[in-house]
Parts: sequence; C-alpha cells; structure tokens
Amino acid sequence: GVRRLYATGLFTDVDVADEAVTGGIALTIQVKERPRVQGVAFAGNRKLDEATLKTKITVADGQLLDASVLELDARKIADAYAEDGYARARVTAKTDATGAGVVGVRFEIIEGSKQKVRGIEIHGNATIPAKDLAGAMKSEMPGFLKSGTYKPSKLEEDQTSLRLYMRSR
Repeated sequence: GVRRLYATGLFTDVDVADEAVTGGIALTIQVKERPRVQGVAFAGNRKLDEATLKTKITVADGQLLDASVLELDARKIADAYAEDGYARARVTAKTDATGAGVVGVRFEIIEGSKQKVRGIEIHGNATIPAKDLAGAMKSEMPGFLKSGTYKPSKLEEDQTSLRLYMRSR
C-alpha cells in the first residue's frame, strides 16, 4: 500500500509508524505532499521575451512541482538561446516558497555574448578545394547580408552536407 501511495506521484515522502494498542496495532501514515507551482518567472532574459520562453517549458501554474521537469525545462531554455546564437547561455531553475504547499518557480538566465563563426578551416582534403567544401556547409562566415551566427544544431547538418558533397564529387 505504501508503494502504491508513493507511486501516485502526489507525495515526496511517505512514512509509516506502528504502535501497539489494545486489541491490535495502530498504523500511522504520514505523507509529505509535493508543493504546487504558483507562478513562473524569468530573470535575466533580454534577448528572448517571456512569451517565447513560456512556449518552451512544460511547468505551469497549478502543476505539482517536479525537480526533473524543472531541470529539463532549464535545458530547453538554454537550447532556445543556443538556436538564437547564444550557445554559452546558462539557465538555472530556482524555487521560492510563497505559502503553505505552494512555490514560485524562477528561471535565472545568464545569456552571455552572441557566438559568431570567425573562420572555417578544412584540413586533409587533397582533391576538393577547401573553399568549395566551406560553400557546401550551412554555417557561414559573417558578411554582407550574412549573420554568421554559430548554431550548434547546424554542426550535424554541416557534417551531413560535407559527406554528401564529397560523395557526389
């Protein structure tokens, strides 16, 4: 019964105490409820607005607090910043007790500076010019009408593009 009670996910702690009484044993079950989320806030976000960040997270008002969900949401926010060129953004989730059984969630964001591609160097190619290989990539150097923003998700695309380009040649 204790395992089933704990498995509901509504409690962070379930303790059972027994006491001998006349005619049998009295069981006392003491539970500690998970707090509910009351308010989600963001601190330090200048480059991405609050509405955009709220679409990235799963924690919401009235939901039971789950530390693993907060950690996952912090990673989702950091990934959103990385896709906007802020690959070194750091996000931490903090909780503040706002009353009995309720907590406020605050995501603290350190954006850092925007990352740019300053150069593309290709080594080990003997038959295809490095300039042609760099042109086949999605990542690009900053220039006229080119942002040159570094995005980690483009690295895998660049590797695939280079393999396809070299195989076709």
